[in-house]
Amino acid sequence: MRPNEYGGRVEQSFTYDDLYRLTHASGLWVDPPGFRNQYSYSLTYSDIHNILRKNQQHWVRKGTGNGNGPDVPQHKTSYDWTYTYGSAKPHAATHIGDRTYFYDLNGNHYRWDHDTNGTRRTIVWDEENRMRSLSDNGRTTDFVYDDKGDRVIKTGAQGETVYVNDKWTVRNREIGTKHIFVGTTRVASKLSPGDAHTDPDDHDLLSQMLGRWWEHRSQSGGAHASNTTQNPHYQVPSSMPEGGQPDTSFVYFYHPDHLGNTSYATDGEGELYEHVQYFPSGELWVDQRSNTERLPYLFSSKELDQETGLYAFGARYYDPRVGLWSSADPAQTAYLDGAPAGGVLTPVNLATYTYVAHNPLILYDPDGRSWFSRALDWVQDGLDAASMALDATGVGAAVSWVPDALNTGISAGRGDWTGAGLSAAAALPFIGAAANATRLGRSVAKSADKANDLRKIEKRVDAATDATKATLPYKRPSGATTPAQRASVQGKPCVDCGAVTPKQVADHKTPLVKEHYETGTIDKTRMRSVDTVQPQCPTCSNRQGAEMSRYSRDQRRLLKDD
Repeated sequence: MRPNEYGGRVEQSFTYDDLYRLTHASGLWVDPPGFRNQYSYSLTYSDIHNILRKNQQHWVRKGTGNGNGPDVPQHKTSYDWTYTYGSAKPHAATHIGDRTYFYDLNGNHYRWDHDTNGTRRTIVWDEENRMRSLSDNGRTTDFVYDDKGDRVIKTGAQGETVYVNDKWTVRNREIGTKHIFVGTTRVASKLSPGDAHTDPDDHDLLSQMLGRWWEHRSQSGGAHASNTTQNPHYQVPSSMPEGGQPDTSFVYFYHPDHLGNTSYATDGEGELYEHVQYFPSGELWVDQRSNTERLPYLFSSKELDQETGLYAFGARYYDPRVGLWSSADPAQTAYLDGAPAGGVLTPVNLATYTYVAHNPLILYDPDGRSWFSRALDWVQDGLDAASMALDATGVGAAVSWVPDALNTGISAGRGDWTGAGLSAAAALPFIGAAANATRLGRSVAKSADKANDLRKIEKRVDAATDATKATLPYKRPSGATTPAQRASVQGKPCVDCGAVTPKQVADHKTPLVKEHYETGTIDKTRMRSVDTVQPQCPTCSNRQGAEMSRYSRDQRRLLKDD
């Protein structure tokens, strides 16, 4: 199926018990003509919030018209499992379905054995309760963490991934990915297949950690990246430097739901690239993704480790098939103080392996430490606004303490002691106005941070809105540089960084793509003059080529809109 055929109608329904735990769900995805993908899902619980049974059935129906063909069970995602708890740890499942589970003294799940086929998973944990390696029948995935506990390297069957920071990753020393955020929300990822464009002349810790991969990267990387048959979204930039590898070929935008689950992803032209739907516990239900460059950030916007089937949340790993965490809750000691999420006063928090209090359609967990409610975010914003409005009008000043008191309790229950203090102070006479001003400033500061991130993105868009005089898209002329021009720049320092390399690039002082869009034409005689070029090293030339590719793409879009 091609990406432009992705999508379709999706219907889901959910049922809860009196404790707001999800008990039943059903889903239907209709992909015309005549294809139906359906599931049913049910959970039962013990009195102490342990899962006792999970029954998930998944089937598809193919046919013409109304999809009247036979139901075809999907065995990989269909199962009826019972959960048994038979150890001194009351919330640690010792048997799920056809597997027996084992835990260490810290509550970390370190092994399971299949009851009949002999398969086994073994996990090694370090003294900080961090997963260091996971082995499935001898196939091992290793993890390395920094001093803050953040994962920095993953090595396994899919190769090596280096997490330089939350905004930059390098896979197999060949494919770089830059992530763009607005606040804490990932809005886009830009892949650079075959060339991540780290400066080869850098000798800092980062370069040493990457092992100078640019000297050893696969020679076929660029060829695979530019294969338009396998990668239909690849476009050769109109200002491609000679011998350069563009880093703007793969730009993807995420379109998450209210919980951060990636449901759709689009490419740089706004065309649908991926469509994903999930079973309630996070397991993939509908999976329409490319086989060449799959985006790994899926359920709750977290990375799905293909090697293990686990989601990396940060503080813990989550198994979407069983619906449980792989280790105990690191917030357990904080729960004794009544926060976050109500602490021990909310009994479901004591079920230490439970994901978001068994309510994955309403609640979310940003990093594996505690769950939160989007609805409460909206309620608190509304209570803040009501309190300040009542104070400002003077009409309801006598009762403005009511929303403040409610907000105090909510903030304290969530562990936001600063917010609780400001709400409590706002309810008191004389200092209420000052507290409201501080609270307003706090909200404005948070909004300003998000606005700043948005403005940075908008600057790139604004740069592309200048009127163009061209009537046709730019196409690089044949013979854009002559042998005489290329010979004239050899042995001369790069105009940008001063480097002299064995093969300098003849760079036009005014990029041809800009001349085309700003004047509507290209002076071919001037283009071939030795006086119009300057020396650039390959690294700076690639970097400029990427910038001009982005510029050209924006101009093409403007022409298309016109």
